[in-house]
Amino acid sequence: MSSARSIPGQVGTHLINDPDSRDPPDTRAAPAGAFSPDTVIQAAFLAGDHPVLLVDARSRTILACNAATERVFGYPSYDLLGKSTRILHVSDAHYEEFGRESERVLHNVPGSYHSHFWLRRRDGSTFPSEHLVQVVDDRAGEPRAVISIVRDVSESVHAEPPPHPGKAGFHSLARHLPGIVFQHVRTRDGAARNSYLSGNLFENYGIDPDAMQADPRHFFDAIHPEDRPRLGHAMDRSAETLTGIDIRVRLRIPDDGHVWLHIMAQPHRLDDGAVVWDGLALDVTREVQAEERLHHLATHDALTGLPNQFQFLSLLDQMMARAGIGNRRIAVALANLGRMVYINETYGFEAGDELLRQAGARLLEHLRPEDLTGRGHGNTFLLALEVDVDDAELSGTLRRIQEAFAQPFTVMSGVPIRMDTRIGLALFPTDGSTGEGLLRASGIALDRAKRHPDRNYEFYAEEQGRELRRRIRQEQALDNAIKAGEFVPWYQPQVSLVDGSLIGLEALARRPGPSGELTAPAQFIQLAEETGLIIPLGELILDRVLAQIREWTGTGLKVPPVSINVSARQFRQAGFESGLRERLAGTGVDPGALVVELTESSLLENYSAAQQTMRALTELGVHFSIDDFGTGFSSLGYLAELPFHILKIDRSFSSTIGQDARRRAIIESLILMSRGLDLLVVAEGVETEEQARLLREMGCHAAQGYFYAPALPADRLTVWLRDSQ
Repeated sequence: MSSARSIPGQVGTHLINDPDSRDPPDTRAAPAGAFSPDTVIQAAFLAGDHPVLLVDARSRTILACNAATERVFGYPSYDLLGKSTRILHVSDAHYEEFGRESERVLHNVPGSYHSHFWLRRRDGSTFPSEHLVQVVDDRAGEPRAVISIVRDVSESVHAEPPPHPGKAGFHSLARHLPGIVFQHVRTRDGAARNSYLSGNLFENYGIDPDAMQADPRHFFDAIHPEDRPRLGHAMDRSAETLTGIDIRVRLRIPDDGHVWLHIMAQPHRLDDGAVVWDGLALDVTREVQAEERLHHLATHDALTGLPNQFQFLSLLDQMMARAGIGNRRIAVALANLGRMVYINETYGFEAGDELLRQAGARLLEHLRPEDLTGRGHGNTFLLALEVDVDDAELSGTLRRIQEAFAQPFTVMSGVPIRMDTRIGLALFPTDGSTGEGLLRASGIALDRAKRHPDRNYEFYAEEQGRELRRRIRQEQALDNAIKAGEFVPWYQPQVSLVDGSLIGLEALARRPGPSGELTAPAQFIQLAEETGLIIPLGELILDRVLAQIREWTGTGLKVPPVSINVSARQFRQAGFESGLRERLAGTGVDPGALVVELTESSLLENYSAAQQTMRALTELGVHFSIDDFGTGFSSLGYLAELPFHILKIDRSFSSTIGQDARRRAIIESLILMSRGLDLLVVAEGVETEEQARLLREMGCHAAQGYFYAPALPADRLTVWLRDSQ
């Protein structure tokens, strides 16, 4: 932005070119500074519905003007371009006098001015006017162009003003500007003051002008915190280089909202080294809101409010860039709603539109905030979801998409409508490296899904689809089995290595088949962990264990502490502590009869929360056991800081104790350390008398494994309890 001097008739602002102009401005005389004609014309229009003219300072020809010029002067804007301003003056004498006075003001009086004089319309009638004027200098500091905002004051002025312009201050026209006209001074030592402030911003938003006049920091402090650094940098640079300021910032207002200001100012340096800015801070809130609305309309679907395909592809490019850095996959899906022709014909297009709106809203509800949703053509929705490298998260992603359309939609008629939704999926980076390529691949998969009567989804890579269908069938079967209560706890005894007595039980989830056969835990535990079904499975087993303890104690049996495995997901779940308290209170089971068995992974994500939960339950009487210690990145700090009562040695150590001297040394160290921490040590997977003997000689307290007994159903375990009484 060039430095500027002020003469009557202009102010540094933006104008908007007349959209009806048929001829472009004469760019040969355009200002050389950062105030290009387009920029100047755009901003000055924001000053209100007043004529705005950009005039060459030497030839006094009109370079550009806005639509209000025709309303006030009667000339179409294209008729004025390239014409001398003589055409607007009441006489040649007035024109010449105005020119002489302008030259005098231009070279002798700094600052911004407003003046009065008479002008002539196209029909020959004349009217009194007032002007706000600013000059734009070229790079050599010479006047290059002037910007003039004209206001017809014929209704409020009856006496003819002087035939030549004169300094009158900013008082009248400035008050009509949607913002602030200001003069800001920064002294050589950095002190700042506002030597002039005027405009309707103060009145419109209840801002105290006296406070801002007295102390410029009030204005700067009211700038949005995110915008202050930019404004400060712009002012520092402007003071150093004497280039103009042209920046948009947000100003906080008393109702806790904010308005957008477009700050434009021209600096000049005084003899004492101070820098003075003359400029405007225009309220462009409506313009910004309009721009945002236009941008939203250009990038979003008008019916659903979701990103359109153009915006979806732009956002997908950003998602792919992030995924590439983290070596993640992206599932790009097309979800097509069938039966839309039938719905439109039966219930009307309004009902069809309402159904599409509901479908878009459901997708947003079922997908994660980081997932991307958009609307394609017609009844097709666009989706992009970041997933892990294995199929666990991918199947969950597909489930969420399907769940969004599973329940019937209710349209204006109140009739529930079920949709036949088909989904085509492609994976980044294997099926494509660009957004458009991935959409084409998912479109091919969607076409294949539409042709198959029994499949509502297909992958671009058919093998991927077959594998995922197999996995989803397994997940559904597991979910159904949990809901049907097919899982029951079996109990493996924990035996004292000193006297062979029963000192505890570990409850393990089992799923008996119709003929009594058991589903191996390896077939469902990992799947349950990956899908999150481990939470309802764990709650089911916990409820049945507590019910069994109550049943045993009710018959007079003495029941040793029962350990129950709690997954990391279940333990970290909000409300785990309160839920366990409620279950214990509801069953009447003594909290000391329960041992919560955790793995190290339960503690890693949020150590402080885990510590808080454990201490609260320990105070209640619940005991804790750490399982598989030594198999991961074990931390001795867990044992010292957390209220564990039992340490379990993993079967991978116990089963090789007689063959692997290094593992035997580790076990001895664990036992010695645990005794020092007053922890009970239980070895898992003991299968031979030799293993039991070695563990006993090392000082291990107890063991469990096939050498003593496998996991047993509750009725067979009852015999153990009776024999141990």
